[in-house]
Amino acid sequence: MTDNNYSDIQDLISLELAGQTSASEKKYLHDLIQNDEAVRKIWEERSTYHASMAHAYESVNRQAAWKGVASRTISRRRPVYRAIAVAAAACVVAVISVYTFYPSKHTQTFDHSAAHLTLANGEVIDLRSPQKNIAIPNGATVSNVDRSLSYTGGPGSGEMNELWAPAGSDYKIELSDGTEIWLNSMTRLRFPFQFTGNTREIAIEGEAYIKVAKDAAKPFIVHLPSGDVTVLGTAFNVNTYERTAVALVQGSVQVKMQSQTILLKPGEQAVYDGSLITNKFEREEVLSWMEGLHMFNNASLAEIVKVLPRWYGVEVVLDDASTAQSRFTGYIDRKRPISEFLHEIKATTEADYYYKDGVLHFR
Repeated sequence: MTDNNYSDIQDLISLELAGQTSASEKKYLHDLIQNDEAVRKIWEERSTYHASMAHAYESVNRQAAWKGVASRTISRRRPVYRAIAVAAAACVVAVISVYTFYPSKHTQTFDHSAAHLTLANGEVIDLRSPQKNIAIPNGATVSNVDRSLSYTGGPGSGEMNELWAPAGSDYKIELSDGTEIWLNSMTRLRFPFQFTGNTREIAIEGEAYIKVAKDAAKPFIVHLPSGDVTVLGTAFNVNTYERTAVALVQGSVQVKMQSQTILLKPGEQAVYDGSLITNKFEREEVLSWMEGLHMFNNASLAEIVKVLPRWYGVEVVLDDASTAQSRFTGYIDRKRPISEFLHEIKATTEADYYYKDGVLHFR
């Protein structure tokens, strides 16, 4: 199995574990698992890992749980795989917290607790109710089914539309060139219905997993608040919630932040926080959100309270500055209520919590 095929299989398994595969993708993967020993081994490793994390969540000893999972992850080795025909594509994951590129032209306001699509002319389409074949005046036809948006047609002017995934939810969209994008909670994607010119350009605020359709004649560019990432046939992760981090899984990306430019190798991560540096990263941790998880490894409560609003749509306040330094190891599971996560926090740290006027307080 080539590196490209290995990455594609890993991506498809991540989507299956997160319950985000289509019927055809599910059948394709299950056929591979049944008929190919190498793929079956990958599936067994990943599903066992996922199950072990669920078990670890139930454990009070969070530090021991993390160390056990980490040791299994680090000791894992790639076997030699035979070639499998998998559609060629590049994968991009982007996490962006503050965004200023492409100024908004909105003329309407909308409830940000609900998924919605804002067209270039300011019209807002409510995506809370599934609906097929939504006719749009600009000539596009949009389908919204199972938190997945697809469309046909639309103007070729390059004007930017905006898709919003609210807190506690995720969303998928397929662009006109075949590029697929999965948005994590509280994520904003700006995109044209049709790409024009010699490049394909989008902008993201939040977190997204992007599977880029290959087109050597039209480079794919992801605009970030602090710079740009140019896809050169690749799979990578970008995170700028607190700072900008670009983690390369496969292929090659060029990262440009202010006056600095770096060409990454697979397994490397570029981190920008005033200056651009490189280091190594753990794929399982960086991409865990694709399986509905957010990992915390000895994280402070100050770090955790920045994540909770995105995952649960709750306002959070730290009453005591000393509580902010309480440490926690574990993870959030999107399928579990916040009450279970808060119980784990209380059971394993010195922090306590309470609600007042709908606001979550830690003390």
